[in-house]
Amino acid sequence: MPDLSLSRRGLLRAAVGGAAATSLAACGTGASASGSAAKGVAGQLRIGFQPPYIVMDVLQKQKTLASALSGDGTDVSLKVLDPTIIQQSVAGRALDLGLGGLGPIQLSSQPFTVVALVEHSPRTQALLVRKDSDIKSVTDLKGKKLGSYGTTINANLFVLRAAEKAGIDADDIKFVPLTTDQITAALLSGSVDAVQTWDPFAAQLEATKRTRTLLTGQGLVENYVVIYGHRDYVKKYPKTIAKALRTYRKALTWVNAHQDDALRLFASANRLDAEVAALTFRRREYLLSAPNERFLADLKRQERELKASGVLTKSVDWEAAIDHTIAAKALTADG
Repeated sequence: MPDLSLSRRGLLRAAVGGAAATSLAACGTGASASGSAAKGVAGQLRIGFQPPYIVMDVLQKQKTLASALSGDGTDVSLKVLDPTIIQQSVAGRALDLGLGGLGPIQLSSQPFTVVALVEHSPRTQALLVRKDSDIKSVTDLKGKKLGSYGTTINANLFVLRAAEKAGIDADDIKFVPLTTDQITAALLSGSVDAVQTWDPFAAQLEATKRTRTLLTGQGLVENYVVIYGHRDYVKKYPKTIAKALRTYRKALTWVNAHQDDALRLFASANRLDAEVAALTFRRREYLLSAPNERFLADLKRQERELKASGVLTKSVDWEAAIDHTIAAKALTADG
């Protein structure tokens, strides 16, 4: 594997470029809504999501979202995509909503509004090394090659915070950008000394019995997953979004009540073996709520850290970036 090492700032700047690009979105169909904006109902709802999210698998398998919105004349499509592609497509109006992680870079540079929280899973983030590695702690990463996803800002902050806590300069760690397809082979072959990843990729490495988990994100990152949309769509079609959230809640209730069936669907939909699926499923905290103060505090902390590093210069317009009302009203007991 070629030496693709980047400095900390170089890696974070790669994230800026990936999040800001809109090339795919330009190929989309433009404004999505043919419904009545006055009524708050859209003519279509196109959602992109990155696997593995079991509730989305349930909605796709059982077709409950399409059924729930059909009476309003809303056509529904669910698409499994790379998170960067989802961001590009929502920004360019080729998708209406996205499900995934967002940070201050995306929220300051793109017309996104977060409408709901669907996961809070810090334990799914991990730093792993080979089982026979002489790396015993984060301190030992100094001068070592760490394979990482160059466009995942939340994961980068995990590494930066871990390095700071260990008392080392993160610039002394050699960051190597890797794709999900490369990460297992890169670590096991010795091309990198450690990797930073998340489930199910961390679980896949764990299942090989040839790796050790050096550190998880517990206590370092919140790792929220959100539902977000283009600001124009969110403003025009709150009723469609509210009904989608109520349907999502029903699917989440089904997952909690039928965990064995949900786990089998989770494994099948994401092509995971039983052990990897179980590890991933167990470490994820699925939820559904309006954006809360803990979530907002975490984003503001990220913003401060990225500004301090010189990567982020533009402040987030928090009033535009976070909608507290749609989910709160939709998820009331009689909503």
